[in-house]
Amino acid sequence: MVYRHVGQVFGSGDDLNKNTVQGVFGSYDRYGIVSAKVGYRVDHHVSFSLALDNLNNQRYFVFNRRPGRTVFGELAYRF
Repeated sequence: MVYRHVGQVFGSGDDLNKNTVQGVFGSYDRYGIVSAKVGYRVDHHVSFSLALDNLNNQRYFVFNRRPGRTVFGELAYRF
């Protein structure tokens, strides 16, 4: 499990840090999101895992709106 925090970011061209808008298209919001990954090794060759990103389903913008909670699955075969 991991927690990522990003503080206030000022966009390019904002040399005086005057842009303080938050939560709209074109803004760079501060945010904190939680992600987790679990995995299981079946044998020497096969393993699988499940990862969840943005568990807290936080809505934030990094110029564009970022996706909410996402789920990734992986099945791996090593030879």
